[in-house]
Amino acid sequence: MYEYRSLIITTNKDFTNRGEFFLDDNVAVPVVDRIIHHSHIFMMGGESYRLKAKTGG
Repeated sequence: MYEYRSLIITTNKDFTNRGEFFLDDNVAVPVVDRIIHHSHIFMMGGESYRLKAKTGG
């Protein structure tokens, strides 16, 4: 049933840093697998507008 709806997830963390979210790779691997199954991943780069405004740059 999950394939009938759209879901947008945004993060500033890479999937390779999953250890920051999950303490156990036995949990992290299936969760990430389910998230990226049938997904479109857009990698965006650049400076953070919020950080830039905060530092006055």
